[in-house]
Amino acid sequence: MAEPYALQGHLTWRASTFTLPAALGAAVGAPAVDLPVFLVNPSYEAALLCRDKGGWRLCTLRTYAELGLSLEMLPSLDEPNPILSAHIDGDRITVTMQSPGDRVRQWSNIPLAPSVADLVRQRESIVVAVTTLVDMSQPMELMQAWMLTVAGGLSAVGVAALR
Repeated sequence: MAEPYALQGHLTWRASTFTLPAALGAAVGAPAVDLPVFLVNPSYEAALLCRDKGGWRLCTLRTYAELGLSLEMLPSLDEPNPILSAHIDGDRITVTMQSPGDRVRQWSNIPLAPSVADLVRQRESIVVAVTTLVDMSQPMELMQAWMLTVAGGLSAVGVAALR
């Protein structure tokens, strides 16, 4: 059986981190606490297509959902997803996705503001949102990216435990 596309290497990807303020989170159904977020576009220059009854369609998020991330607007953020983990090294964070069968996908050395790092350490986790909608290298408010992707239902979401 072929390995899931989500765990294969991609030519390029983009990621960023930020804090979702409690007030904004509460407005979209999240817990009324500040949440550290790792937002990643895993296939920046490519689209994962799946054959469907009517032809081809975009299915990147479905692939990540099959690996265990949630397509709900805001899944339970209390329990870390067992396939996700995060590691902080100085002012950088790496998120690892390890599927059954021990295939690994990493998004490494993403800048992490001290306030976000403190929040990750305090919570011992970070929310991971996978989307193909946002280009993190373009000027955009990260809050706007959150609203477009997670609140808009256009992401696969899980919680990575800090290791």
